[in-house]
Amino acid sequence: MKKITIPVITEANLELQSFGHIRLGDFWNHITLSGDHWRFYFHDAPGAFVRLNGRWKEFQPNRAYLLAPCCNLETKCSGHPVQLFLHFTATWLTGTPEQLLYPLPEHFGGEKIAAVRTLMTDRNDTTALWLHSLALCAEALCSIPRNALFPHRPDSRIQTVRNYIDLNLNEELDLAKMARLANLSENAFLRLFRRECATTPYQYLLQQRYHYAARLLRDEDHGIDEICELIGVHDRFHFSRCFKQFFGMAPAAYRRHCRGGKTPDPDAVRR
Repeated sequence: MKKITIPVITEANLELQSFGHIRLGDFWNHITLSGDHWRFYFHDAPGAFVRLNGRWKEFQPNRAYLLAPCCNLETKCSGHPVQLFLHFTATWLTGTPEQLLYPLPEHFGGEKIAAVRTLMTDRNDTTALWLHSLALCAEALCSIPRNALFPHRPDSRIQTVRNYIDLNLNEELDLAKMARLANLSENAFLRLFRRECATTPYQYLLQQRYHYAARLLRDEDHGIDEICELIGVHDRFHFSRCFKQFFGMAPAAYRRHCRGGKTPDPDAVRR
């Protein structure tokens, strides 16, 4: 019998990070869209902007957009559009620094977008919501030019440090300890981390801490003091001040906002 070889594409790994729909407002002014994941955005009305190449670019209503990982674009809001957002990673697949924002074809994903919005409102079938959202992310990636995508294998030393940070958010971590984990000098580690993650190790640590705090506020019933302990912040007032810098609102207001069925973008970071 003739042997058949079937190649295995180990790079093909699409993972949904977060999703939601929210009516934008003042909290979406002057925040920076950070994080090494793709963003899918769809707005039902005008008024949402990002600062691209020194100029404000408005998201056209009822049109889908894709933002590349580590885009670090500043935002502005002059109205109250409802934003559908999907954040996802495509393992070892990233965009190009030359283009950070991709308008998708007109009428892209009409039925899928309508299905996702309905499922987000009902929240009765989380499996269907997850599957439809992933399908929308995959179709969006397939709709941008092939030369806009290229494979990127993360440096294993930096990935080791990132994994350690993610699992030890309540631990005191300084540059020296992180450099030792990567088996690099402090200067070499800092340069490599910035190149891989488009941010500093300290800023990455803060992002992960406060993103985790946001998830706890949204999905759990922990008190503020308990959340502070879980993320390694020892001053409740400092926590509240920093949380507002990241998410545009105080922790208690964020929890009320989420429990009302509107989930702010958990990866938008105020400058």
